[in-house]
Amino acid sequence: MNELHVSSELVHLRSVRRWVARAGVSAGLSREQISDLQVAVGEAFTNSVKHGYRSDPNGTVVVTSSIEDGDLVIRVLDEGSACSVDLSNDPDLAVPHEGGYGIYLMKLLTDRLEIRSGHASGTEVVLRKRISRDEEGERRTGPRGALGGQGPQGEERPGRTRISRGSLS
Repeated sequence: MNELHVSSELVHLRSVRRWVARAGVSAGLSREQISDLQVAVGEAFTNSVKHGYRSDPNGTVVVTSSIEDGDLVIRVLDEGSACSVDLSNDPDLAVPHEGGYGIYLMKLLTDRLEIRSGHASGTEVVLRKRISRDEEGERRTGPRGALGGQGPQGEERPGRTRISRGSLS
């Protein structure tokens, strides 16, 4: 497992995104998958800083990566204020408003999202991205992922992103 420890300051967002890109390349994700994961992890990191630590720069956010069951798993952990999150409530996109899209984006851009909060203190956000494999079982590093694009004979594959809801603990 790889880890990144940064202080709870938004100035580290770029470093977190670069770190996620390196983890994605190592796992064999496509550029599109890496980009999606960078946005999703960036949202989780931003939520830790703004909501968990209430923009107090004295906290620490830990980001980890591992390969589990064919997924690249990124965890964003903080020891800030615990939060209550309902993953089943998506924002009403017909009514524009500022803010409130972060969790929706994380769900949309990952294959699975879990948010665990309410333990002693802090929050753990677990983001999973399926590692694409080609027909021979090799990791695919090209621009086509397993969840979209064109198949081997040029046929269109359905949907780029699958959404599943994790449980809150």
